[in-house]
Amino acid sequence: MWTPGGDVVLADVEDDARRAAPSPADGRGDRGDVGAPGSREVLVVGGLAVSAAGAAAALLPLPGPVRLVLLLVFLCLGPGAAVVAHVAPRDRLVGWALTLTAGLNVSTGLSVLTLWTGTWAPRVLVVALAAASALSLVLAGRGGPHRPGPTPAPAADRPAHRRARSALLPLLVPLLALVAWRLSVRGVDETAVGPYGLLPELPPLYYLALVSVLVSAVVLLARAVVPRVAAWAHVVVLVLLVHGTVPLVLEQPQYSWTYKHVGVVEFVVTTGGLRPDVDIYHQWPAFFAVVAVLSDVSGLGVVGWAEWAPVFFNLVYAVLLAALVRVLRPGDGPMPWLAVLVFLCTSWVGQDYLAPQALALALLLGLQLVVLLTLRTRPRRPAPGAGRFLWLRAALVGADASAPVPVTGVRGRQRTTLAVAAVCAVFAVLVATHQLTPYIVILGVAGLVVLGLVRPRVLVVALVVIAAVYLVPRWGFLMDRFQLFSGFDLRANTESNVRGVGSEASRATSAVVRALSLTVWVAALAVVVAHRRRVQDVVVPAVLFLAPFALFLGQNYGGEGVFRVYLTGLPWASYLVALGALALGRRTRRGTVVRGVVLVALCLACLQGLYGQLAVNRVSTAEVEASRYLYAHAGPDAVLLLAAPMFPTRVSASYPDLLPLGRQADGGLMDTDELDGQVLDERALPEVERIVSRYGATRSYVVLSRSGQEYVRYFGLLPEGSLDALGRTLEDAPGWTTFYRNEDVTIFERVEDDR
Repeated sequence: MWTPGGDVVLADVEDDARRAAPSPADGRGDRGDVGAPGSREVLVVGGLAVSAAGAAAALLPLPGPVRLVLLLVFLCLGPGAAVVAHVAPRDRLVGWALTLTAGLNVSTGLSVLTLWTGTWAPRVLVVALAAASALSLVLAGRGGPHRPGPTPAPAADRPAHRRARSALLPLLVPLLALVAWRLSVRGVDETAVGPYGLLPELPPLYYLALVSVLVSAVVLLARAVVPRVAAWAHVVVLVLLVHGTVPLVLEQPQYSWTYKHVGVVEFVVTTGGLRPDVDIYHQWPAFFAVVAVLSDVSGLGVVGWAEWAPVFFNLVYAVLLAALVRVLRPGDGPMPWLAVLVFLCTSWVGQDYLAPQALALALLLGLQLVVLLTLRTRPRRPAPGAGRFLWLRAALVGADASAPVPVTGVRGRQRTTLAVAAVCAVFAVLVATHQLTPYIVILGVAGLVVLGLVRPRVLVVALVVIAAVYLVPRWGFLMDRFQLFSGFDLRANTESNVRGVGSEASRATSAVVRALSLTVWVAALAVVVAHRRRVQDVVVPAVLFLAPFALFLGQNYGGEGVFRVYLTGLPWASYLVALGALALGRRTRRGTVVRGVVLVALCLACLQGLYGQLAVNRVSTAEVEASRYLYAHAGPDAVLLLAAPMFPTRVSASYPDLLPLGRQADGGLMDTDELDGQVLDERALPEVERIVSRYGATRSYVVLSRSGQEYVRYFGLLPEGSLDALGRTLEDAPGWTTFYRNEDVTIFERVEDDR
């Protein structure tokens, strides 16, 4: 409840957490994590199983989809279990999150290392990594059994059949919702999706499943001790409902920019190397290296499974975020699950597709988990007369509400050294994965160090050195192609990369996502303000939530800066929003109803943000076929230009042949202002030919596509019928021929005979 002074009173929540947390005296709690018997044994046995699965996927003639799943499970968990089993965290959820972090880190790091050293052999890498993981796990198992904690007492006050029924009932709603969701998607036609996106095309059964899961989850979280299996069931089903619907509706992965990443992966698979002079992806190749391992060993092309990347990444984010909340607020209360639900219901920016930033966010959360688990400390009281600048640190003295979860077997200075080494290892892989995310990490960690919440201070120096060592050799490349500093212009740095006045539908979707983003930000800040007299309860999530906003001071990241700021701060904004929501009387019916209604509203807004422009973002099979034909048959010294964006380019390993060096993107007629707002008929032909001639290519290809038509119409970039007029003009223009045509794409070719 709210006090007259404006502070939030969470006495009932804190009491529930204390009652739920197991103690040596009573041994209660569903958690079963702190001091859980056999946590090392679970890691050893599970790690050996997934290591065997990884070796089987690499060596046995299994079906491609089976190999892909086995490989994915092994690369995510096998190497991680081999590392984490040696320290055996007492909290099982934290242990799995650390295992996932270490697994992704080791697999990605070794994959890109083989590219850099010229030893690319994916199958050998998988087998060797499986063998090394198995050996490490055997050695960890021989180190002695994990010291058990208190054994949870059985609930003897109820008959066994009642206990079983109580455990199964919370699973009923998500299971029924899963069935309803699968049935509801069957009749959705991707070609019928209109300007307002996917939501109007979904049947009532889908919304019934969605609302049921969210309401059931809110009711479940009203318990003092939340059943973990039931909580995860709700999370998994919600991820499928939000991110698994489009893969079932569309024939091809959505987003034309997905295919730019496909081409890089195919280049790595085909050549076993990199060309750093081609584009920025070859300069930051870690993500593409590990995806290429999956594609090569499984024998499946990336396009066949890329559409399921959002489901995978959001499940990873859910595990890591739940573990982060558990570290800051130990106990079996609802905070981890509510924070995850808020995150899933507000993550609308669509950056979780098959892309480097999706993996970078997972590594960012994993790195923050290691820092908060092992290097968090109580701030030191400033000396008398230290100055007003340290008032906040003085307020944080005694910030002991959430002590780090202990890691067994490692103590004192040795623990600090190992923790710093682990953080640096994760950061090194992150630096090779994405250009922007490492600096957001540095800002967050530096903020915690300045406030005395994390030590040692040398950690910040180490992170800066690692980032600089990687950046300096690539500085010339970046300076030739990008603007690293766009000035202290907050308005320009917060603008998106979408041009045009937009249609009514685009303006409506934009209004929804802006309102959603501002709601999340304002709610998170309101919780921080409400805790101004108990700032130690929110200072860590507040620092990590606010750190990405520093990007606005000097860079708009090609118009994507605002999306990256929202994405990287969202996990911690979700933490703060969940903390505030629990203050609304978790045990009261009114509080439960309010949380349910708010979550449903947030989720619907998120879905509109994700799929409101699906008519533009969807890529048809005909467009993919046209692109593959173009890359297979285009002549040398050629250039590809798009009449309008959204055509799936770079689908082939040969994409550098149509991407002249020095350019980071495929050319487009709309990249300049000469044709802005014009009808592209015969009067515009001289200007079109001047734009084409700028690239100095012997052969030039201009692509008109269905998705380009939708893009221009949706964002109001050209008068109606402009691209149709351009098609008629190029068909009749001298020097132009029709190179390829199908129901969705027409490609025109121009050959310069005088060269």
